[in-house]
Amino acid sequence: MCLSACGSDPAVPQAEEEDRRRAGTELTNAFLNLTFEAPVALSGAPAGLPRLYVALRSGYIHQFDNDLQVEGTFAFVDLRDRVLDDGEAGGLRSFVFHPDWATNGEIYVHYIAANPRRSVISRFLNEPGTLDFVDPPSEEVLLEIDQPHGARPGGPLRFGPDGFLYIALGDGGPDGDPPRCRCYVRYAPVWDSTGQSARRQCGRTARGGLRVG
Repeated sequence: MCLSACGSDPAVPQAEEEDRRRAGTELTNAFLNLTFEAPVALSGAPAGLPRLYVALRSGYIHQFDNDLQVEGTFAFVDLRDRVLDDGEAGGLRSFVFHPDWATNGEIYVHYIAANPRRSVISRFLNEPGTLDFVDPPSEEVLLEIDQPHGARPGGPLRFGPDGFLYIALGDGGPDGDPPRCRCYVRYAPVWDSTGQSARRQCGRTARGGLRVG
């Protein structure tokens, strides 16, 4: 399996390789017959199914059998009609299965949408009677967060042991961290450009999360 990811700094893979060498680990191409362009997430099935899922920045999520000799994939969900894939800070950011996915068929997705540019956190359901496909019209938008500057939107979604869905957001600011960026947080009499205050959604994990189910 070849994951052709984004990124332009040649020093990054070199540093990662050095870290692996020191730790005594190495990378192996596990699925020789599969190649993906701009992958953003890889997940197994929580129900114990022998299946893997790869999400692409374009908004398409592949699924395939967890078999080293597998020769192809098939669609799990296609959201390309609503995802703004305009570079590294756009596209589908993350997805996660509900812990009870095998019974309720719920998955949660974070993607970037346009007009206005924003993060969208949505719940989708599997097509009735199957765990094989997600029904795009089942989308229920749970949260929308402005991302006007097209940089550092964050992305990961995770369920905590408390049953809450946690949403990791970037600071949302443009390059150079100019003052008075509206995604940042004001501490009178100065402006803070770290984006890490719980006073705003942008620039923090959604603390307390979102209880679902």
